[in-house]
Amino acid sequence: MRTQLFNQYILQHSSGAFAMALQMLRSREEAKDVMQDACCALLRQARLPEDSQQFRMLLYKVVRNKAIDRLRALKVRQSDSFAEHEETLALPVSFSDGGGNPEAQIQLQQQMTLLKTALSQLSAEHRDILLLKDWQGFSYAEIAEILDIEPGTVMSRLHRARLAIREQMARLDEDCE
Repeated sequence: MRTQLFNQYILQHSSGAFAMALQMLRSREEAKDVMQDACCALLRQARLPEDSQQFRMLLYKVVRNKAIDRLRALKVRQSDSFAEHEETLALPVSFSDGGGNPEAQIQLQQQMTLLKTALSQLSAEHRDILLLKDWQGFSYAEIAEILDIEPGTVMSRLHRARLAIREQMARLDEDCE
């Protein structure tokens, strides 16, 4: 039963956790290795949460910690630009296709490019919190548990991250005009 529940939860939550590892490591192979290490670590635990949401939080926490360990081991410095690694930033956001309007599609593509560039210019702590809250849908308490920080710290960092992303988007938009 334990293995069956584990498999069910991994199928439900692994794509988001993999996207986080990919965003952190900027390497598909390294992200796959981290996911495998995280799954092995979870299987070695004596008790796993029976609740899907609790398992999801634990999975993200383990994946994040394993990715940080991998970055330290590889002594990888994150690039200042996502341009080299554009496919690694998986933003699970759905946009309308502009109703087949080519101008709307071009504008949408430009906005996505601006967003990726703005995200790349955030600090890692702000980017992590923004992605966990706004793209992965975690609550403040869940993010606090994943990142081992206080919920108040999550709220203040999220606020600063949102301000920074707005400023970056405005600055980048001005530069494009």
